[in-house]
Amino acid sequence: MIPDTGYHTGVVSGCGGTLAGNFFTTGAVTADCSVTSSFAIDTFSLDVKKTGSGAGKITSDVEGIDCEGECSEIYDYGTEVILTAVPVDGSTFKGWSGDCTGSDPVCTVTVDQEKSVTAEFYAFPWDLFVPAITRGSAP
Repeated sequence: MIPDTGYHTGVVSGCGGTLAGNFFTTGAVTADCSVTSSFAIDTFSLDVKKTGSGAGKITSDVEGIDCEGECSEIYDYGTEVILTAVPVDGSTFKGWSGDCTGSDPVCTVTVDQEKSVTAEFYAFPWDLFVPAITRGSAP
């Protein structure tokens, strides 16, 4: 038995047989007997984490990812997950790394194996610059 891509052999039974990997061997067949089998979809983890000096969260269009630090969700083979990086006030989204790349805050990941994505947020140090900018200005 060879399952389609993205699936694996689930349960196989009948005729006193045994399953080893994708191979089912019947026992001695001395009369009519039936073999039944089932297949199940593969599942994989999508791991997401946030790095950088800024703050923000990562959300997904399908249920599962909504975090401000590290999170992980299991998806069926072939699921397309649209991730969105959402910075908080005072922070900016810098970019993706891992199985997403670029600086667009929206990224699509096809979960066809284990996937890992990192979102980097940057915080501008306003507390260091505002006093220097406003110092000496006329009221």
